[in-house]
Amino acid sequence: MIVMTIISAVSLLVFVGAGVMKNKLGSTRW
Repeated sequence: MIVMTIISAVSLLVFVGAGVMKNKLGSTRW
């Protein structure tokens, strides 16, 4: 399904984005 692919892509982007932000901020409150 196209919807599942979009949801998976968005989830992956959010996960990667959170990881990048975590690295940039250092170990603040994560």
